[in-house]
Amino acid sequence: METIRSSGQVVGPGIGGALVSLLDAANAIRIQAVTFAVSAASLLAIRTREPVIPAHSDRPRLRTQIIRGLSLVGRDHILRATATAIAIAPGNLSFVIASSVTSNFMSRNLKLSPTAIGLIIAGGSVTVMVGAACTPRLTRLVDSARIIWLSLAVIGPITLIGPVAKPGWSTVLIIIGTGIGEIGQIIYSITNVGVRQRFCPDRNRSSWKPGPDTRGSDFHDHVTSHALQQR
Repeated sequence: METIRSSGQVVGPGIGGALVSLLDAANAIRIQAVTFAVSAASLLAIRTREPVIPAHSDRPRLRTQIIRGLSLVGRDHILRATATAIAIAPGNLSFVIASSVTSNFMSRNLKLSPTAIGLIIAGGSVTVMVGAACTPRLTRLVDSARIIWLSLAVIGPITLIGPVAKPGWSTVLIIIGTGIGEIGQIIYSITNVGVRQRFCPDRNRSSWKPGPDTRGSDFHDHVTSHALQQR
């Protein structure tokens, strides 16, 4: 599923960069609004009825379930560690910070065109697909628990070459850093979710679902960033 989702992120940034160059950022955002409407219409067109899940009379109230879930995380050192990693590692805080400034860095510091920025982001999405496809084999070779921290410890320092890039030939450093960083982030995300699902009891399993992609739409991030720079 991650591979399929990432395939859309390969196309989006490239199209977004081209549209910004041809039509300007504001018009590109208008086109994206139309694509959101098409997406909503496509979802509404689905006619398959889902089976009704019977309500259990002995099911505890939502507040009770939340308290039980927090208590479980607090008692289990594995779930506690993964929850901490989600809060501060690439899953949320640090990755969102990096994603928010990367487009500005490439535009303002590296003087790259919108089309070039879109292609770089699209290239990063290709490496996401590669990382997602390789994750099952890596978990079998290394173990899913170890690969969580190894993906951060090994890949993280390499991504530091990106901010060193300057206009000219060294721009390739941001390409390498972005691609390698995306590989590490997706390996971390997939294995982290797998470990949480494995160690979480069945009665609490519904509370441990993969969160939404914190990056949102790369198409939207790219053209919105360029629009703000033009103001």
